[in-house]
Amino acid sequence: MSSATVTQALWRQRYLVILVAAIFVLIGGALTLITPRAYKATATLYLDTTRNSQNFDVALQSAQLLQHDFIVLATQQPVVSEACAAPDVTCSAAELLNPDTVLKKRLAVSYLNGTSMLTVTARSSTATEAAALANAVAGAMIHQHQAEVDRLLKPSEDALDAQLKDLQKAMDAEQQAIQQATTSKGTNAGSLAAHQASLNLLAARYASLDGRRQDMRDLHDRLAGIASVSQPATLPTAPSEPDPLRYLLAALALGLAVGVLAALLRQRFDDRIFKPEDLAAAAGTPTVVVVPKIPGGSTGRAAYTLAHARLLAQYPQMHKILLAAASKRDKSDGPASELGSAAAHAGQRVLLYRRRLSTELNGGSELTGFVPLPNSDRWGLMTVTASNGDDAQVAALVQSSDGGYDLTILAVPTPEVSAYAIKMGRAVDHAVLVATAGVTRFADARRSAELLREAGATVAASLFLTRKVKVAAA
Repeated sequence: MSSATVTQALWRQRYLVILVAAIFVLIGGALTLITPRAYKATATLYLDTTRNSQNFDVALQSAQLLQHDFIVLATQQPVVSEACAAPDVTCSAAELLNPDTVLKKRLAVSYLNGTSMLTVTARSSTATEAAALANAVAGAMIHQHQAEVDRLLKPSEDALDAQLKDLQKAMDAEQQAIQQATTSKGTNAGSLAAHQASLNLLAARYASLDGRRQDMRDLHDRLAGIASVSQPATLPTAPSEPDPLRYLLAALALGLAVGVLAALLRQRFDDRIFKPEDLAAAAGTPTVVVVPKIPGGSTGRAAYTLAHARLLAQYPQMHKILLAAASKRDKSDGPASELGSAAAHAGQRVLLYRRRLSTELNGGSELTGFVPLPNSDRWGLMTVTASNGDDAQVAALVQSSDGGYDLTILAVPTPEVSAYAIKMGRAVDHAVLVATAGVTRFADARRSAELLREAGATVAASLFLTRKVKVAAA
């Protein structure tokens, strides 16, 4: 299907597309009204990875690992328990029991690409609780991280503290021994020197361990201070859900997509005739005259003049025409009047038979015979309107001589519902099928043409009306 064909199909089915889009927009509006209000608040954490290493590459890798660890940490039980115990925060029993699945529905932790920052976004039915939950989770994550640092470094710190304590006791003992040796008489100089040497050795070991303890303390401080709240969550001024504009735009986009798909599917299975070549294929007529849509309500008289000229050119001995509707939705009266008028303007004397129900004449009164109604505004045209009971008389007159008329036009309904149209098939020279763009179906036009041919009529041409033509007044 080419782009031009798709465009034509969408234009023909435009009302379906508009209807589907309108339905989806109404659904989006309804969802906006029934969706409970929800608020979102976001707190931002900063991870200072330079505390781990001064090397850029090592710090970057450390930041990626820390971000992942903090994201996992957000829904762990210790963090959730501390956050839910904060003021203005309410957690259900299910959220406390299964925070990684239940609480995760209203809590999201993610990292900002290219930065060392994490965002903690909380969702709640009130603005106060949303901000409180985001800040509480951010604070609990930092506290839990600090507790983890304490747990990891405490054994090494305790061991160093114990060694320093033992060294301090040994140094105190050596100092006491030196004092006693100094104050006592007869003290051996070699013993005093030995105690002094032992004290110096202990002091050196103590200084080394104390340096290691200070390094451990600095490492503890750096690791514990990696995470900090750079921007606490504030009270949201408007609910995040429902978002009427977003809902309606999404509904409109989805409605247009579904509407276009429905229009294309409907057009795929729609056998209505929209092009003259399709009518030619359905009716099997080599001549199709298009009656265009003329602004101001005109019926396109030039097209009927062309149709009359083409029929005369192809069938110069033509005196009787059966103008039949292609389907029950088409009318042949108006086109018959226009064709008769075109023939009259061309200098022919025309007799037009239009067949109506008896209840359509004179307010529904029963009439017998023919009612000749001369049209003063059309030169050489005589219109005769007949009721249902006049079939035999019409047939007799049509089959008889022309009564001085050059052209006799018989307007009949579709042969699908009118046995009269089939009966008159042999009484005329040629038949012309009248179809309407967007109204006549392909199968109906084909069936009508086949019925006329089976009745003995020659379907010489087709009139293709681009709009419904009003029946001309008699």
